[in-house]
Amino acid sequence: MEKQDKFLTTMEVAKLFEVTDRTIRRHIEMKLLPAIALSSRHWLIKESDLDVYKQNLKNRKRGEDRGK
Repeated sequence: MEKQDKFLTTMEVAKLFEVTDRTIRRHIEMKLLPAIALSSRHWLIKESDLDVYKQNLKNRKRGEDRGK
């Protein structure tokens, strides 16, 4: 039997990463965080996709550090 993913709202993810809901939505728009659109402002994020998001943030940070 497959384990089913838990889904989180943008607000829940924002709390986990200590950022604003708007930042999470912006990162979804930038394709840094995979998400499922419920409407133009409401999204669901698979808990399993948070690892992908963490890696995307690390890669993005490394790119910014090289530019300095």
